[in-house]
Amino acid sequence: MRKNPLASAYGSAITHGGERRSRLLAATCLLFVVAGVAVGASMNRTAPPPASRFALASSSRPSQAARTTVASPLDPSWIAFVNGDLYIADGGRQEILKRSPNGEFSVAAGTGVPGFSGDGGPATDARIDDPSGLVALRNGYLLFEQSGPDHGSVIREITPSGLIRTVVGLHPSCAGVAAGATSMAAESAPINGIALSVGADGSLLLEGAQPCPQARRLGPFLQLTPTGQLADTQLDSSPLISSALVSCGPSASGPGFTVFICFSGAGYLRELLVLRDNGTTEAYPAFRLGAITSANGEVLAARNDAVVRVMSHGLTTIASSQTLNGLVSGTTTIDIGEIALGNDHNIFLTTDQENRKGCAATISEISSSGRAQRLWGHFSRVCY
Repeated sequence: MRKNPLASAYGSAITHGGERRSRLLAATCLLFVVAGVAVGASMNRTAPPPASRFALASSSRPSQAARTTVASPLDPSWIAFVNGDLYIADGGRQEILKRSPNGEFSVAAGTGVPGFSGDGGPATDARIDDPSGLVALRNGYLLFEQSGPDHGSVIREITPSGLIRTVVGLHPSCAGVAAGATSMAAESAPINGIALSVGADGSLLLEGAQPCPQARRLGPFLQLTPTGQLADTQLDSSPLISSALVSCGPSASGPGFTVFICFSGAGYLRELLVLRDNGTTEAYPAFRLGAITSANGEVLAARNDAVVRVMSHGLTTIASSQTLNGLVSGTTTIDIGEIALGNDHNIFLTTDQENRKGCAATISEISSSGRAQRLWGHFSRVCY
């Protein structure tokens, strides 16, 4: 099940990737994959006793490529694009998958058994639990949040060489954090219900984060520094939007501006808010908003069942609702889940769609010329 990163901050009225998500019944699913065929199967796993954990990553460890075992997604949610490959956080498999340009799926992280282990070793040997918030940094690192009953919420990092380690929340404690603190050690920061994004400088941003109640200046927008600190940013310092940020969530940064998804007081998605570096703002109302992402100087967002490019002084439509509805014939409603930008201005996105025959979940690619192609699909006659 997809995890709403802002549920704790804004209430249950907000759903991940839009105002509604059509769930699919796995027992009656049919999987269809472009450039390959996969067969759906039920996966009942029982977690064995926890393994040893919390070893630090070492650059002397050998490079670990993704497992060659071909896999197929079960419940893809978050996606990120790194060095020519599409990565997919799949809570159904308890793994992070990699889709290569040839259409083959393989496992990049996780064993298929939920848990928390493997720090310092190959990501494919580590247990992960309900991976969410998958983002890619410019240096090729992947980061994601995971949570579980035995370890709470943490942020983990996968290196370009395939190693994994925990970078935030490893030993959560607010002891010693002063009331006026504007930074703290990332490994000590308690986190829960946050959103992850990439800042204008390429660093990891945590949004909706207030790790220590006594440190009121620490959050809600924090940056993970190269020295392992979580530091407050200037995103909440503008007097023009300081009050609005109470109800603004995920953000993405472009050249000279930052874009927020903002909500009304009732918790319903209402507008894209552009904050320019000179302090001025501009709002774009919407009846439906969803994913937002940035890469290579571009900011894209899901607005009113279409994908738009957000600029400092305007919006342009990249993929219309008609284009997206064409991915599944007879679609009556569509929900854009996540968006990722490729190297050649191509766009990857996850969608949930519904028609009179049932529900479908897809992973699709839209080329720079506007051509839409379904990369993976999952259909059910029962929606839930």
